[in-house]
Amino acid sequence: MIATNYTGLGKSGETIVGSVVGSQIVFISPTRHDPNAAFRRTVKVDKEKVHPLDKASHGQKGIGITLDYQGKETVAAWRYLPSLNGGILVKINTSEAFSSLIALRRVVIVLGFITLCVVILAAFAVAKSISKPVVKLTQVVQDLARGNLNQQAPVLTHDEIGQLAQSFNFMGKKLQESFNIIKAREQELATAKEQLEAVLDAVPGSISWFDSGGLYIGVNRYVAENWNISQDAFIGKEVGFLKGSSLIASFMRDFFASEEEAASQLIEVEVNDSPKYYLIAAQKYQKGKATVSVGIDVTERKKAEEALRIAEENYRSIFENALEGIFQSQLDGRFLSVNPAMARIYGYDSPSEMIASIHEIDTQIYVDPNCREKFAYLMEETGKVKDLEYQIYRRDGSIIWVQENTRAVRDTSGKLLYYEGIVQDISDRKRREDELKRQLAELKVEIDQKKREQEVALITKSGYFQELQSEISSVNLDEFWE
Repeated sequence: MIATNYTGLGKSGETIVGSVVGSQIVFISPTRHDPNAAFRRTVKVDKEKVHPLDKASHGQKGIGITLDYQGKETVAAWRYLPSLNGGILVKINTSEAFSSLIALRRVVIVLGFITLCVVILAAFAVAKSISKPVVKLTQVVQDLARGNLNQQAPVLTHDEIGQLAQSFNFMGKKLQESFNIIKAREQELATAKEQLEAVLDAVPGSISWFDSGGLYIGVNRYVAENWNISQDAFIGKEVGFLKGSSLIASFMRDFFASEEEAASQLIEVEVNDSPKYYLIAAQKYQKGKATVSVGIDVTERKKAEEALRIAEENYRSIFENALEGIFQSQLDGRFLSVNPAMARIYGYDSPSEMIASIHEIDTQIYVDPNCREKFAYLMEETGKVKDLEYQIYRRDGSIIWVQENTRAVRDTSGKLLYYEGIVQDISDRKRREDELKRQLAELKVEIDQKKREQEVALITKSGYFQELQSEISSVNLDEFWE
């Protein structure tokens, strides 16, 4: 009989056949634990807790965990039996059914605990193996951040951490190289700045820097010494704060406001109550955000120019009003310039007419060509001619005597540029000299005649002449000639 066959149901398993009768479930077969249960043991039908036999009796089948008639938790399977209009239930206590699972669970728990411990230890070891290079790497990174670029991260592993350490070492090396380059550039820049400052301070002229707002950024030593103010005292001050520099301030303000990149102007400045002249040159840089100005003291040159202007005026006055002829002539025989006196001496109405008319000094002026050759020889040998007297042709063809004093003008390399000299009309003097010579010649003739008369008188008065005359008078000439 199936109900009494417990094969495979262990010690607690059993098969129950039952049917619902009214409000109760009646056991049709005996149970393992109650052999007299057939038609005697019943279970009250509970609508809230439906018994598996109730489900089976109503045509349901299933598997689940439920309480048996003894109130024990069991694993049950049920299905409907049409022939009995009831159900069959096969069950076994959960404690027995799940005993192997519980044992397995215990084993699993123990193994899990052991595995967890192993994992924790392995994780600790791995974490330590990972954290150690990471800590070292962190220390290296901190040292790099503090500027100690010579630090090297130890490569303890060949994994990603080791690769990261190698990358940091490479980066540190490159940073060190870059730092060395930057340091060298900074040293070069400092040296260049020092050299530039030395050069700027050695420049014998004023150099100033301004920002776009017209405030001093800096000045060189010349400016500070010239105004008797320290270089630092200029920084941040507005252009024009110095007494007597209003013209400079006006020039710089106009330049700041303009779109020009460079400008220059000659400006008079009062420095320590003394007037000075500066040639100011300004140049914008940094795309117009700053300006540098250079001032060259041209006071002495200005004075020299004024003195030269006065000298030129004096020379021009002398040149125009001199009684002597003054000239400059080229080597090819043309006049560069002549003064009015020179033109008058040569018979011309104006200097321009004389310059335009004479093309060949050699042939148009000199009466004796040898005089021009003598002039050329003296100029070649001595570079000057002094008191050279010769005859010249005037414009109308008349001849006059002139005296010339000329020098050769050369450049710094010794190249002959032109001749310049003074010519005087000495015709009157020559006539007086000729007259004086004639008078001297006549006087000499007269003197010689009187001298002979005096000599004759002395001879006739001498005793010898008297004796001779006496003898001659006593001589019979007829006899003497016979």
